[in-house]
Amino acid sequence: EDLTDPGNVLKNTVYALRKAFKSAKSPAESPILYENGGYICNPAIRFEVDAEDFEKKIKHALSETGEDRITLLDEAADLYKGGMLPQMENESWIMPLGLYYRQLYSDCVNALCCDLHGQQRYNEMLAAATAASRIDPLEESFYLYVFQALYALEMYRAIIPAYHKASRLFSEELGPTPGEDLQAIYTAAAEPVDTIHQ
Repeated sequence: EDLTDPGNVLKNTVYALRKAFKSAKSPAESPILYENGGYICNPAIRFEVDAEDFEKKIKHALSETGEDRITLLDEAADLYKGGMLPQMENESWIMPLGLYYRQLYSDCVNALCCDLHGQQRYNEMLAAATAASRIDPLEESFYLYVFQALYALEMYRAIIPAYHKASRLFSEELGPTPGEDLQAIYTAAAEPVDTIHQ
């Protein structure tokens, strides 16, 4: 493929996309059309963009209250699967969008866990925060919710290795150890565990 000819590169890319959309039975049904010397998205076909759906769902959720808010926040959190276009994450136009959606995800999970904490729904809070910490393992607030849920569920023994794992990760990736809130929960959890071992 001749990468010095942008026109050929574009034609080959459009051809590959059309092959990927095999359901089109005629050129008019193709999701990509060639009109007036350029390529356009077929206006007869409804396109959904997962990032836009994610953003709309969060904004809608944050305008709600009670159980509706929790349900919508949970649904929105499930839509996020990690970095935006990971194969292209170093592209200059992707980076700010990736950071924006990552922050939206963080805000969504934090709001969800805060609401669940307020209703003492610690098992759900633990599940949401644990899933979030797998997607974004360097977001300390997710670990705080994990530890708060574990502590509320009196799962003190689980906090000890989780704290050490998080501490090691933060130290390797970010430099500092976990913040004071995490350390306080770790210290409080260590007391009952030490008492059991005596």
